Amino acid sequence: MNKALNFLTIISLPISIISGVYTIFSDFELIFSVILFLIALTLIGILLFKNKGNFSFEVLEQDVILDIIDNRGELVKYKSAKKLRCIRKHEDEYIYSFSTSGYIDSIEVDNGFVKEIKKEDGRIQIITTFGKPINKNEEIKQTLTCNFNNSFTGENELWTLKRNDLGNGSCNLTILFPSERLYKAFRAYKTNGHSKKVSKIQPKEQTIQSKSALNFYLRKFKLHDEYKVKWTW
Repeated sequence: MNKALNFLTIISLPISIISGVYTIFSDFELIFSVILFLIALTLIGILLFKNKGNFSFEVLEQDVILDIIDNRGELVKYKSAKKLRCIRKHEDEYIYSFSTSGYIDSIEVDNGFVKEIKKEDGRIQIITTFGKPINKNEEIKQTLTCNFNNSFTGENELWTLKRNDLGNGSCNLTILFPSERLYKAFRAYKTNGHSKKVSKIQPKEQTIQSKSALNFYLRKFKLHDEYKVKWTW
């Protein structure tokens, strides 16, 4: 009887050890899985904070018009209408950013006023204020207009669309040409730094208010997207 008990004890000992090791490793796998899950959540949180940390609004819709007034391209009326959604509490400023040669004047906004104009990294920044705090998730529209002077006087010209805001809303660009000087050729490119490729989306020829026009419509225009619409005239 004692021999049988000793035999069972000897047999059960490695089984218990193997079972304990298995339990430890099973718990380790569970703990390791939990740690990986928490790390993933942390990384997602960091990315979300990084993407939204510097922004107060996201763009839901954007409509841009370049109206070339004279056949030398010395005067161009610019209009940018945006529908925005506030993503922070009590924000009251919005920044327009673009690059152009020449100089700009007659800057106005229809919902608020221009607070400051400055140049940074070769781009013009127009800081506007709504004149009141905008609540989180509140939607608001604002239109900026100005004149570009001596900005489109070359034979080959272009306009760059670059999304510097959050959101993947639509963007609609319309370029109006004077009747005395029409475009000869045009092409849109999607750019990334110094590289570019022909865009799958190309401008469409239209007639608007008796003027020849190019219309370039993007259904989704995301942060850091950049397109160049070039024309020869």
